[in-house]
Amino acid sequence: MKFKKMVGYTASVFALSMLTSLTALANTETDSVDTKDAAIVSEATVEDVDAGEETKGTDQESTPEETEDTTDNIQWESYLAADVEHSLNVRQEPNVDAPKVGILYRGAIAEVLEVGEEWTKIHSGDVEGYVNNKYVVYAEEAKSLANEVTPVVATVNVQGLNVREQADENASVKKVAKEGTQLKVLEPGEEWTGIELGNNTVAYVASEFVTVEQNLEEAKTLEQAAEENRETVQTLGVATSASRGELDLLAAIIQCEAGGESYEGKVAVGAVIMNRVNSGSFPNTITDVVYQSGQFTPASSGVLSGVLSSGARSDCYQAAQDVLNGANNVGGRLFFHSGRGNGLVIGNQTFY
Repeated sequence: MKFKKMVGYTASVFALSMLTSLTALANTETDSVDTKDAAIVSEATVEDVDAGEETKGTDQESTPEETEDTTDNIQWESYLAADVEHSLNVRQEPNVDAPKVGILYRGAIAEVLEVGEEWTKIHSGDVEGYVNNKYVVYAEEAKSLANEVTPVVATVNVQGLNVREQADENASVKKVAKEGTQLKVLEPGEEWTGIELGNNTVAYVASEFVTVEQNLEEAKTLEQAAEENRETVQTLGVATSASRGELDLLAAIIQCEAGGESYEGKVAVGAVIMNRVNSGSFPNTITDVVYQSGQFTPASSGVLSGVLSSGARSDCYQAAQDVLNGANNVGGRLFFHSGRGNGLVIGNQTFY
């Protein structure tokens, strides 16, 4: 579902309808994934003009093609947003052991159906289920997060649109934006829209010649998430198919086992796991290696589940991704333990 705010809005409607999504990334085993950059006006998307050269652009002297106003008014008091680093699991029942039925990416919103002490029942897209209250924000906080994740953009709908220094038809023309150019909105308005002209500089375009909108991210079913986020990476020169969920799991176990270690220590733990996947002496998937009985204590103690619920830190994700891309600082070693011992010592751990 996409929520769009078209030009010709009132300030009150705009305040209700600002929302998110010009980026996306991820799927995880968390009851807590990333996001979409808005296209911003730049030297590559607009033409330079001399100040006052009116013939190259439009302000208000022609009529753009009319667009149907499909504004959806969001009643923010009835919505929440996923306040996580990557993604948030939606579960069938209000407990961490219940099956997952979907995923909310960071900043994605959902309609609140029922709020409990620990869990909230939600509906979003094709997904209905429960999310952990720890990892969501409601009402105005949800609105703020949604706006942070996905800026408002204005799409030019005439052949050339003057970008002016001030909100005045007599102000000097800084650029001419081509049709279809998307501009990051800083100051929405009925007559003039303030847009970013690089380095947070504000310039102005006539509002009637742009379509102002935000595309709202909703929950994905597990099938939708798998289709969108599956990716192939190269590991030690060998093509390895790794789902986003496996990346999330690898990042989480790295945090559990080396969260307090240096970046080199984090990569080392991830490399051991990938060595096992590729060794032939252990299971051949990241998931099966991590959850193999008697191998990684956090997997059986509940600690790993907790990290998955809140989302691993960004440094652990970076280490995991680097390992999947081939980083390996432990050679062929398959084991490690805390403390110093016989083997390769990295930080407070020994690899052998």
